[in-house]
Amino acid sequence: MSMAGTAASIAKTANIQPVKREEWPSFRGVAVPERQDAREVGDDFIRAVHHKLSQPITSLRCSLELLQLSSKNDPSTQKQVLRALEQADRVMELVVSFRALLEADRVEREVVPASLTSMLNEVVDDMRPIGRDRKVELVLPWNLDQVLVRGSRAQLRQVLWNLIQNCVELSVAGDEVRIHLFVNDLSVELTVNDCCRVDDTASARIFDPFSYCENTSGEKISNLPIAVVQRIVVALGGAVLASRSDDGRMFKVSLPVFPQPRAGNAG
Repeated sequence: MSMAGTAASIAKTANIQPVKREEWPSFRGVAVPERQDAREVGDDFIRAVHHKLSQPITSLRCSLELLQLSSKNDPSTQKQVLRALEQADRVMELVVSFRALLEADRVEREVVPASLTSMLNEVVDDMRPIGRDRKVELVLPWNLDQVLVRGSRAQLRQVLWNLIQNCVELSVAGDEVRIHLFVNDLSVELTVNDCCRVDDTASARIFDPFSYCENTSGEKISNLPIAVVQRIVVALGGAVLASRSDDGRMFKVSLPVFPQPRAGNAG
């Protein structure tokens, strides 16, 4: 299929209505449709591309699983099929991650107070089996205060999951990932420390979605999830910083808190 045919197919899937060129106003040489907000068009395009890429990857994975079942008695083929399945999963993960990156700064129109404490405990509990498989311990104080922040549960979960998962994946057997919450009247500060030692070059590119970090075992992990974290946190009015030391990396996320109602004086 030609590039024009692919673009037309994607536009049809996204239900984007064509607009005649003469009906477009000019803004610094860039044509912007009057009938549809440019951000809406972008969102529709992202969803369409995600859909178009997901279908063939899913079909490919199903075919590979069938081939895996039919080649049980051929160790060489089994090994190649397993490698192909891993790569198919990796491509699917990248498709999902890049969509998350492009949509990360979309703040929901109606944002209500969300419990950062509850979500943190939930994510750590979900992440512990992954840590155990890698012989990595997640350390989180059990007596955390209840903290409400501005943001949806989905956004908070993605921020916490991406950060902690990245630290766990870059850890090696025997390492710890330490998580802490510090609260004051105006903001909450979340810190996540790992034992991954990186140089100045890797540290400077930690928020670059096209870069990666490497652990002591030579395993390379993409920084794309960390770039998603940065965009979501900034969109929520917060900030995220990363630093390095001889002991490993530290991520520091600051978010504004919802003011807690003060109890009235008794009597």
